[in-house]
Amino acid sequence: MQMARVWDATDAKDIERLRKAVYGMVKGYDALEAWATDNGIPQNPPIRFLEWKTQQGKIVAVVQTINESLDLQRERKDLSMIWTLEEFEIVLADPLVQEIMAIKALDPTAQVKMFKKGGSGFEDMEDDLHVLEGEPVPKLFNVPRK
Repeated sequence: MQMARVWDATDAKDIERLRKAVYGMVKGYDALEAWATDNGIPQNPPIRFLEWKTQQGKIVAVVQTINESLDLQRERKDLSMIWTLEEFEIVLADPLVQEIMAIKALDPTAQVKMFKKGGSGFEDMEDDLHVLEGEPVPKLFNVPRK
C-alpha cells in the first residue's frame, strides 16, 4: 500500500507527497523492527539469499555459492532446503529442462505446473484417437486443384 503511494507521487511528480510516502515507509519499517526486537525475532545473517515457502509449507532458500549455503545452514535451522545457483546451473543444463526453457521463452508468463522426466505428460488424458476410425467424412465442397 505504502509503495503504491510512492509510485503515485513519483508519477505525479509531487515531491511533497513523495516525502510523506517515504517517511510513512520508514515509520512502518521502524515499527516492524521494534516488533521483531520485542518478540525476540533474530535478524537474518549477512548472507544474500532468497527464501520462500513452498506449497507444502516448507521454507526453502537459494544462495549464490556453496560457502554461503554452509553459512546459512549454520544460522537458519528452520530451512528445509538450501539450493545454490551453482546447483541450478547443473539442473538447467539438462536437455529436458532446456526444452522447457525454449517453450517457456515463447510465453514468459506461462507457468510450469509439473515436471516429470519421461512420458508425454498426457498420460492422464482420455484416449480420443478412436475418432480417426470409422466411416470417412463425406465430401462437402468441390474445390478445384491447381
